[in-house]
Amino acid sequence: MVAITTMFDEETISAAAYLSIVYEQLPYATFTVIRGSVELLDDGKVNDVALISDVMGDFAYSQHPDRVLAKYVSTLRLGGQAFVYRAGSANMHVSDGNDQRWSFEELEKWLHSFSGVRTTFTECVFGGRVIYMERVDDSVHVPPLELLLYIPGNPPVRIFRPAIAAALA
Repeated sequence: MVAITTMFDEETISAAAYLSIVYEQLPYATFTVIRGSVELLDDGKVNDVALISDVMGDFAYSQHPDRVLAKYVSTLRLGGQAFVYRAGSANMHVSDGNDQRWSFEELEKWLHSFSGVRTTFTECVFGGRVIYMERVDDSVHVPPLELLLYIPGNPPVRIFRPAIAAALA
């Protein structure tokens, strides 16, 4: 088993240290911490992953969250799971570019358009949502997004539209 997590703060690093101790107790288990962007990870360097956790990691900060999620789901083994946190401050929006609703529904619609991946969502009591993805097929595809607006911040505000909508515009 391999777990990938992206981390930014001391609390998460402490939790990862605890998890690495737990994984040491499990035969045939491997715990891998990847520092830096998963976007820069060579294809094939990490594969057959059972669990991915992203809490305010690459998905929250990248100008290419489609590439981040594509990297996540392509490294998962069949039945592997990714848990990605989307903050309640809603720093990422997806739209066809013709409206300004920037609702979660459009992001959810885009996430459901992935092939080879089952996606569900869970509301968090402290705000935000957890995006749960499970790889269900050997072949996976994440539709590309086009960046419309990027406002630097912690985390940044990002607005995208599906690349297919960009092509039709």
